[in-house]
Amino acid sequence: RAKLEHLFDVIIMVDVTQAPNKNTIQSSISEQLGLKLQEESLLVRAARVSARLKMLTRVLVILDDIWSRLDMEELGIPFGSDRQHHGCKILLTSRSISACNQ
Repeated sequence: RAKLEHLFDVIIMVDVTQAPNKNTIQSSISEQLGLKLQEESLLVRAARVSARLKMLTRVLVILDDIWSRLDMEELGIPFGSDRQHHGCKILLTSRSISACNQ
């Protein structure tokens, strides 16, 4: 519906799975943004993903099939107290309510 109604400029969807790999999640996000990540450092990759997301006005990041808590900062997804960017919305889907309440 968000895509059909053009509610966001960019919609990113990542399948997290039961055994999440932060590098894989970052790579999936960056590919959908047209960003090439060649760095190996998780923090450097997160900074590049975050900088790219902050360049966008309206972006929806869907993290599908969450099984446990994810650190958005480690992934490079701006959220919460990051006042530099209010255009990034995050949607988490999970089979477990406890995974989203941590």
